Amino acid sequence: MAGFLDLPLKIRKKIYRYSLVVPRVFVRPFMSMEYTLDPDRQGKHPIPNFSLLLASKMIYNEAMPIFLGENTFSLVHVDLLATLAHQHERVASNLTKIRKLELVFDVRDYNFLAQFLADESLAVAAEVEELTEDDDGSVRKHKTDAINELIQLHEQLSIEDTAQETKEEEEKEEEKEYDDKAASLSSAAVAVVDCAGKNGQIEHDHQIENIRELLWGRTLTFVRQKFELSYLFIDLRRCTCADGCCRLVEQVLDWGWVHVWLHGMPKQIQVRGITEQEKQVIAGILERQLFQDDLTVEEIYDQERATDHRMYLRYNELLRDVYQKLDRENRSAQKKSMGLGIHLENIETRVN
Repeated sequence: MAGFLDLPLKIRKKIYRYSLVVPRVFVRPFMSMEYTLDPDRQGKHPIPNFSLLLASKMIYNEAMPIFLGENTFSLVHVDLLATLAHQHERVASNLTKIRKLELVFDVRDYNFLAQFLADESLAVAAEVEELTEDDDGSVRKHKTDAINELIQLHEQLSIEDTAQETKEEEEKEEEKEYDDKAASLSSAAVAVVDCAGKNGQIEHDHQIENIRELLWGRTLTFVRQKFELSYLFIDLRRCTCADGCCRLVEQVLDWGWVHVWLHGMPKQIQVRGITEQEKQVIAGILERQLFQDDLTVEEIYDQERATDHRMYLRYNELLRDVYQKLDRENRSAQKKSMGLGIHLENIETRVN
C-alpha cells in the first residue's frame, strides 16, 4: 500500500509549504504588542502544523528546511532563544538556516516587559531563597548572586512609567495617529510630551538605557551574531522612549555589543515607519555594520561584554526549579478554580 513518502518529492514539498509556511512565525514566549493587541490576530496569523515535523525523521529532514527557510520569524526578546541555542546544538544549527526575520521596535513591548519583570522579580527571588538548599557553598553563592541580581533588576525597573497610565481609548487613537502620520513626521517633530516634565530628564534617560540594555540592544547583538539573512523587515513606527516623547530611530539600530553582521548583511532590508531624514541616518548606520577583513577587534564587538552570554546559563538550574514549582502551583490553582466554577454554576442554576 502506497504511503505519503511514496509521493513525488515535488508534491511532498507542496504539502510541507501548505502546512508549515504562514505569514509570520512568532518566536515565543514574547510576541510584539503590535500583534498581541490585534483582535484578528488568530485569523491573520495561523499557527504552523508542527505535528507534521514529528511524523518521521525523513519528513522532518525534508520539511524543516522549508519551515526555517521560507517563513518570516518575528523576534522580540532573545534571552530564552539564546539560552536554548547555547544548550542545544540543534537549536543553534536551526538558527543558521533562518533566512527571513522581522524586528518590531515597539515601545509597548518594553513597557510590558519592564512591568512584568518589575512585578515578578521579587517573587522569583523569594522562590529562589525558599527552594534552594543552603548546605552547599557553591549553591549558596549562586543563590545569593541570583537573588541580588533579581533585586537589582526590580530596583532598576521600578520607575513610574507614564506610558502605562495611558487609557485604552487613548492608545487606540495613538495607534491610528502613528499609522497615518509616522512616515511623515520628522524625528524632532514627534515630541508630544515634555520629557523633562513628570519623570524628569534623569529618569527619562534611565528608561532609554533600560530599553537598550534589556531589550533592543540585546536583540540586535544576538541577531548580528547568529543570523545569516536574505531578508530583514524592520518596523520603527513606535520606536520611541518609554514616555513616547522622543523617537529613537536615529540611534536604535546602532545599539548592541556586536557591531557588525558576522555572517554578512541581509541581502534585502525593508524599513517601515521612517522619514526621509531618518532613512539617510539608517543607511549610514547599516553601511558601518558591514563586516570587513581589516576591522579591528574593537570595531567588531565590545570586548567588555564578550562573556555576557554566560548570564543565560548562570542560574539556569535555580530558575528551572522555581519554574517547576510555580507551574505545579498554577496547575493546582486551575483545578481548584475549575471546581469552584462548577459549584458556582450549580448555585446559579438553583437561583434561577
